[in-house]
Amino acid sequence: VMFEEGIYKLWYGADSMGGCACYSTSDDGVNWYRYSGNPVLMKTSGSWDKSGAGGQHTIIKDGDMYYMYYKGYSDKEPGWTFYGMAESKDGIEWEKLGKVIAPDMEMGETSTFRNLYAFKIDRYFCIMHTMVEYLNLSLLTSLDGRNWDKHGMVFIHGQTPGGYDVKWTTSPCILVDGDIVKMWYEG
Repeated sequence: VMFEEGIYKLWYGADSMGGCACYSTSDDGVNWYRYSGNPVLMKTSGSWDKSGAGGQHTIIKDGDMYYMYYKGYSDKEPGWTFYGMAESKDGIEWEKLGKVIAPDMEMGETSTFRNLYAFKIDRYFCIMHTMVEYLNLSLLTSLDGRNWDKHGMVFIHGQTPGGYDVKWTTSPCILVDGDIVKMWYEG
C-alpha cells in the first residue's frame, strides 16, 4: 500500500487469467474501490512470464515513476520462477521491462523464488527475498533497479531468541524510516 496526495493505492495479486496484478484505491484505507480496468499487469504468451505474472509484487515510487517488481512463472526454463520489472507513470498502465533476476546456480539458487519485497534506501534499490530450498532471507541491491548484486543469505532462520523462526524466515515486508530499516517477516 502506498499513500500519496491523500489517496491510499493498493496493487494486489489475483489468480484470474493465470496470475496477474490488480489495482484499487481508498480515501480512508478501509473502503476500497477496484480499478474498472483490472488487471493492470498480466502474463505474456510466449514469454518468460507466460504461466503467470504479478504474483508477490512490490511497487517502488522513484521520482515521478512507479516500478513494479513481480514474480513471473514459466514452465520450461530451469528454476521456472523469476523476478521481472515493469514501469509506469500512473501506476495503472505498465510497460514490462523483462526478467531482471533469475536463480544463480553458482550461489546455490537452484529452483524457485518464493517471496520478495522491493524497497529503496537512499539511492539503492533493494530486494529481500526467499528461495524455496533455503527459506532464509537473501538481499539484492542495485543502483539502477535493473542490474543486481547478490549478497546471499543475510537473515537466517533459527537465529532469533525465542525460537519462533526455527524453520524459516520468509514473506518480508520492509519499512524504511529515515536511518532505520524495519522488517516484518513470517517465521
